[in-house]
Amino acid sequence: MKTINYFLITTAAWVLLFFACRKDSNVPSPDLNQTPDRGGLAFIVKDISLNRLAGVAVGIAFSQEDLESNNYLLTRVTGSDGRADFGQLLPANYYYEADVTLNGIDHHAEGQVVVEAGENIERELIIQ
Repeated sequence: MKTINYFLITTAAWVLLFFACRKDSNVPSPDLNQTPDRGGLAFIVKDISLNRLAGVAVGIAFSQEDLESNNYLLTRVTGSDGRADFGQLLPANYYYEADVTLNGIDHHAEGQVVVEAGENIERELIIQ
């Protein structure tokens, strides 16, 4: 009798464990890189010959005045792929600029971009 009870309890435990730990394939996995109330912003920085530039600081601000006074919300430096990624931001108008010295000559680029919720923007930024 003890053997039958042990067998029933063990079997019940395995069945419960199997069904409790099973992954439901109908539930989608969340995308950790995308949030519905935010939007992505990244820049690809290139020179006039369209070569990607590494080591360029790109700053974003909420206004032109903040940009002109170097009062940046965030700054990123481009990697070896010329990309500066600001990640997920709240929806807003953002002003951006980048400055770099190439062959002893200072170059500048700036502009404005609108980030909207649920959208990812990758903007090409040509340094002139």
